[in-house]
Amino acid sequence: MARIIRVSVGRQVSVLIDLLRLEEVVGERSGEILKQLIDKIRNDCFLKFGFQPIVEEGLTYVKIYGYNIPPRAFGFIEREADNIESRLLSRMGKSFHSISILRSANPLDRFRIALYKMMSSASRSMLYRLTDNAARKLGMATGLEAAQYKGGVVGLVLVGDVEPVGDFKIDLDEGAFAFVLDNVKIVDFNDFRDREFVKKILNSKARRKLRAANFIVDDYRAFYDYSIIPGKPVIVRKGVEFRSVVWNDGYVGYAIAPCLSVEARGTLADDPSQAIVNCRVRRLSDGLSGFLVSYGDECVVSFGGVEARVDPGDLARIYDMSDLERMGIVGDALKMVRRMQAGWRFYMEFSRIVSGFEIAGQKVVLEDYMERIEV
Repeated sequence: MARIIRVSVGRQVSVLIDLLRLEEVVGERSGEILKQLIDKIRNDCFLKFGFQPIVEEGLTYVKIYGYNIPPRAFGFIEREADNIESRLLSRMGKSFHSISILRSANPLDRFRIALYKMMSSASRSMLYRLTDNAARKLGMATGLEAAQYKGGVVGLVLVGDVEPVGDFKIDLDEGAFAFVLDNVKIVDFNDFRDREFVKKILNSKARRKLRAANFIVDDYRAFYDYSIIPGKPVIVRKGVEFRSVVWNDGYVGYAIAPCLSVEARGTLADDPSQAIVNCRVRRLSDGLSGFLVSYGDECVVSFGGVEARVDPGDLARIYDMSDLERMGIVGDALKMVRRMQAGWRFYMEFSRIVSGFEIAGQKVVLEDYMERIEV
């Protein structure tokens, strides 16, 4: 049985409740128990530690998350979430989980990375965003793989006998920032921070391959660019949620699950009545989703806690479960997700698209079968 509650860390620490899994486990009581789970997660995973949670409702999930949570708190939040799910499963007579994994055919050999420290006195939350942006620019400028190693430190993968420069400057929207070489090390797959760095590279590789295959990529989700339920007043996009995995022995892969996005066919400019403050919207030019802060000749949208001004003609409304219930299509959407979960072709298509990229000059080929791993 797959997990009901999952914890992840990216731009924010988030706790995700899988509504389909919850329904499988508790049946008709899912609505009642969902409310209890949300309250319990808000209190035990966030408020208990002094963090203010935000609740986001999707078609097949509820996400509770918070910004500016220090990385050291991740373990405490994960432990509380595990305890909440364990108590629920114990009450329902369940005691095991499984996840769907696509694994590489061969392990990666260890490789060198250069670590560059950013010379900045920015706040912790700003530092993480600046480091992410700098890593993207560094990767584009050098043609090498780069990612945030930790707040204020960018990691650059060194291929062959390439030697790192001592320092450089990168121009960002916030200004020019200097980076100084802090260390050159060999990746250790037993080291948590090294594994997290490699996972960022893997996620970036998957996003590029999926975009090249004409998927709409939204952080850790990728959607087809067409509707799978024709003749409806909305676009229902089939997609995949993915997270990279790195094992201590150097094998890598992805944990994957199906997902859906239900969106308006027109933009906010076409139908301003769709522009409801705090509703979810998708920026059509790059596929990213966020929350509408204000509507006007220019809309203000919060993407991962960072506000941006966007033309209303570039935004489409994303609907949640209550919207679909009013439209009378929630049943069709949930049936589609269940078929996706049961079918292997869906998972193998992700493998076919993503497989075959390189990290540190080493080709990563995913196995042509999926593993169900109990955890």
